[in-house]
Amino acid sequence: MTRILSELPISQTIFDAEKKHGIDTHMVIECISRQDIPEENNGEELEDSGYWWVEFENEVKTFQTFDEVQKFLLDDAVSEGSKWFEKIKKLTE
Repeated sequence: MTRILSELPISQTIFDAEKKHGIDTHMVIECISRQDIPEENNGEELEDSGYWWVEFENEVKTFQTFDEVQKFLLDDAVSEGSKWFEKIKKLTE
């Protein structure tokens, strides 16, 4: 099912990613349109009319759906802060 961009939980995903990785972690999420849409267009763009460009620290990825963005940021991405914490944890075990 194709969703309207304004219906996507973008803000909640950002808050959840900041909670997981820290507010100082560099993250950028952009939806890039595949079509030339005039600036005066007041209609809602659909999720499948674009792709998602995500920067996470030093990594850049593109995704076809917002669900993939969520999975990456909330499940797969590991911040340098998290990596440092894991290293310290292993040293103290």
